[in-house]
Amino acid sequence: MELLYLSFSLLSGVGLSDVVPLHPQARALVMPEQFSGVMYVALVVSRLVGLTMLRRV
Repeated sequence: MELLYLSFSLLSGVGLSDVVPLHPQARALVMPEQFSGVMYVALVVSRLVGLTMLRRV
């Protein structure tokens, strides 16, 4: 359950530091997950903006 909580907090971008990876290998695994969480939010926002602009044209 702690790993699911860590994954959710990383992907949602809230960055709660209740659970943190301690080992260097775990930190290396968390970095791409954080990046993918930020990029997913950026992708959703850009898609919504693009769809909004298409409706106005």
